[in-house]
Amino acid sequence: MDVIVPALVGVIQSTSERDHNSDAGVEGFGRLVDDAPWIEFRYYDEHTVGELFHGVAEMKFSAIVFASNSLTHPSIYEASRAAQDVIRAASNNGVGIVVLHQFLLPGVVRDCTFLPLAHQVSFHGRADAAVQGVTVDRRALRVGSQDPLSLDLGQFGDRSPVVWSEVRPLYEREWRCIATVRMGGRDVDAILRSRTPRARTIVSVLPLDWLGDSGLLAHAVSRAVRGRGTLYLYPEGENPSEDASVQLAFGRAVLRGGHLSNQAITHPSEVRVNCVPYRHFSHLVISRTWKWSDLGTLLGQATKSRLENGGSITAHARDLDTDDPDGQQPLLVTVGGRPAYLEIADRFARWFETLQERFRDGQTTLARALATVANTIHATVEDPDAVPQGLSIGEIRALLSPYVDMRLRGLTHVDGHVLPTAAIASTMELLDFPPERVAPLRSWIEAHDYASSTASLQQAKLWLPGLDIDDALSPKTEIDQIFDALLTVRSDGHDTAAMDYLCGILKDGSQSISRRAIIAESLTNSDDPRVQARVADSARTLQNDLEFSLAAGHPPMEAICLSTAALIRIHASSGLTSGVPVQDHSDGGAWQEPDRDSELRRKLELTRQQVADADGKVRAVQQFARRAVGMSVAIAVVIVLAAYGVLISSVKLDADAWVGISVAGFVATAALVTYVGHRASRVGGEPRWMAAVRDLFLSRTTK
Repeated sequence: MDVIVPALVGVIQSTSERDHNSDAGVEGFGRLVDDAPWIEFRYYDEHTVGELFHGVAEMKFSAIVFASNSLTHPSIYEASRAAQDVIRAASNNGVGIVVLHQFLLPGVVRDCTFLPLAHQVSFHGRADAAVQGVTVDRRALRVGSQDPLSLDLGQFGDRSPVVWSEVRPLYEREWRCIATVRMGGRDVDAILRSRTPRARTIVSVLPLDWLGDSGLLAHAVSRAVRGRGTLYLYPEGENPSEDASVQLAFGRAVLRGGHLSNQAITHPSEVRVNCVPYRHFSHLVISRTWKWSDLGTLLGQATKSRLENGGSITAHARDLDTDDPDGQQPLLVTVGGRPAYLEIADRFARWFETLQERFRDGQTTLARALATVANTIHATVEDPDAVPQGLSIGEIRALLSPYVDMRLRGLTHVDGHVLPTAAIASTMELLDFPPERVAPLRSWIEAHDYASSTASLQQAKLWLPGLDIDDALSPKTEIDQIFDALLTVRSDGHDTAAMDYLCGILKDGSQSISRRAIIAESLTNSDDPRVQARVADSARTLQNDLEFSLAAGHPPMEAICLSTAALIRIHASSGLTSGVPVQDHSDGGAWQEPDRDSELRRKLELTRQQVADADGKVRAVQQFARRAVGMSVAIAVVIVLAAYGVLISSVKLDADAWVGISVAGFVATAALVTYVGHRASRVGGEPRWMAAVRDLFLSRTTK
């Protein structure tokens, strides 16, 4: 492999660590050059850290590395915080970030608030804890081979294998563990990588740049620069300088911190994108010697995973006709970007994040619809890390498990009705509940010891394939006919009459959105390519339904889930795995960059949490104030009564005078208690005079 433009990696070190540790400084990084020749390191310290961030702002780097103990230096730490906008913008544009071990005293905290919100972590100092062992994930491989990485305690050299801090992510679900350390009889996360974008940010409590074995350091840095890397594949002896289109592709590849290398191959079929060196580059450019039709096995499932993580492939669709140069021009095509089915999933995730609790308070059919979305995404996406946050089967199962238990209440049915029982059973199957928990529900439905409509029985058979029930009732209503046609397609495949009837409803604008969603979700679950093609013809209608529903004041939540599942299946089965964007109308039709949008969503989540915490504190103060006022009133009443008793015993008055004094005292006390109680109930409320001024101001500014 030849390196054309290396990946520039800026390393931030403190001079004290570099000068006082014989095996710190450039030695640890220098050992990476042999295994990862496409990486070139530039070194900065507390005196030149400003130059680094200036280069980061200009997108000159593929990644930046905060070396061990660099953030313990006040100048470096404050400079990083001051440059947080630059660092976050660079990360959102594909620059990798690696943060290594930081020595901190117990109780001392270093918050990495300069990182993007989704990937913010904090280092917490702790008393020295001896490391008893290190376990590295088996999927973490050495840079130069397919051998798994390992780390034994002997690689710590003259230093004792001790951990002086621990890392705590702000959002734990945004991270995956690369390595754990055994301390005090328990395993603790030692190296974490961002889940999505995959491994763009890596943090470690181990001093990887000080270890005798640089394997883990090489793995971390190479993963951090992978998203900016392009590899050109060509046959031996070819001169790419003669191809203008390839030269232009090269120019684009090295813009904004990108790096470029080339690799001679015999044929694209020999390329294994998960092997060395191909797995270290997210973007592949293919020589004009081969067209898209020649790529063969290169376009396999592993390549689909690469596309889901933001990678791309560029190849010629046709070449220049040398016999008639004016008749046919070359056509270089790039397939890249987030696939359409994941853009739809992202869109749903942003909507679902703010409404997820409502799924535990709704109907059983709504829970089943949400489970359908999670199951569809799980079946479609090649790389689980590409699934939007909170939509994995495990997350949805954890959300709905209490709801399932509440509806069943230890029984084998839901309130003696077949439809909610079938919905819960289908939800459990879609979310991979143990089969022994679902079997009693199926048996209860098959026993048919209940009264039910035709539509309910048909829907139960549609949701639970293989259900053995005899629904001898003939279809009477339109919904009965719809389910009868869906069951016909399920059993017989492309039944022309049934498909014509169902597709007519899909295209009928007078039909309800919910009805079209039910039909689309059921039909897209078919393996018959003719059925899939007929449903795909209604994709635009379904997309419009989905956009309209998402923007509604009272959204039809079940229809949104079913439409989302149907559209994900349509785009996934169509073969358009990439390059087909789906417009997001939530902000007026602007195009959203996924990472930026994800960060904005998390900012809103954090703000909502802060507002909720503040509201809770205000309510606590108001409650305390009310109790204090109430106690004061009670004490005042007791004092008045005591004074009245003393007055009776010490002053001689006739009976009429005592009656008058008593009545007057009672009325005054009651009025005082009523007034104070009224004022106490308004503690923390807006004064009337302030409300009047605000209303007056608003009325003037709106004219």
